Parts: sequence; structure tokens; C-alpha cells
Amino acid sequence: MKCHRSSALRLAMVATLTGLLTAGCVHSERLAVITEAVISPDERTVSVTFTGDRIDGKVCTAVDDTEVTETAQRVTIGIHLANVCEGSPTELVAGTGVEQTVQIHLTAPLGDRVVEMPDGQSITIRRP
Repeated sequence: MKCHRSSALRLAMVATLTGLLTAGCVHSERLAVITEAVISPDERTVSVTFTGDRIDGKVCTAVDDTEVTETAQRVTIGIHLANVCEGSPTELVAGTGVEQTVQIHLTAPLGDRVVEMPDGQSITIRRP
């Protein structure tokens, strides 16, 4: 009987560990469409604006994760969104989106690098 409990406990621990490991690697399915990007004077911080969703006056999108890839020629910025409201997207009312902003920190000044979204769509950078 003792072996049975030990095996069951070991199996439960493996299942829990597997769930925790895979949960950290999963992004939300929805990428934000970036509508504006403003670079800071030191060219290391990009303030990225996107349109989130609203249901009944409540902001229903939150940044789930950000992903930034930098090379010598380009910076790719992905903003992963999560739905934080109960209800379905069909309850969204057209034209009731809300602008949301997140700051992205670069490892090197932007300089002349091209900025784009993960799908290759160009992002225009506004300089103050």
C-alpha cells in the first residue's frame, strides 16, 4: 500500500511541474495592433500605444506579455493581450475601444533601426 501512495504522489508532482513549466511558455493568442510609438530623448524607451477592448465601460484587455527582439538593423515589438473581463468578444461595442500604452525598454539606443511588429508590419516612430 505504501508503494501505491508513493507512485500516486510522484505522478501528481510530475503533472504539477509539467503544468507550471508549460504555463510560463504560453503567450496569449492575441497580439495588439500598435497605433503609435514614441521614442524617449535617450532613445532607449519606446512608449507603445494600442487600442484595447471595452465592455460596459470597463477596460477588458491587459498586457499579458511583451516581446522585443533587437538586431543591428531592426527592433521587433510584440504586445500580447489577455481578456480580463467575463463575457464574449461579441459583446464588444464597435467604437468603444480604449487607448492603452506600455513602455518598452531597449538594450541599445534605437538610432536608425527599423521598428516593426512580429508580422513584419512597420511601426512609425515619433520623436519628441
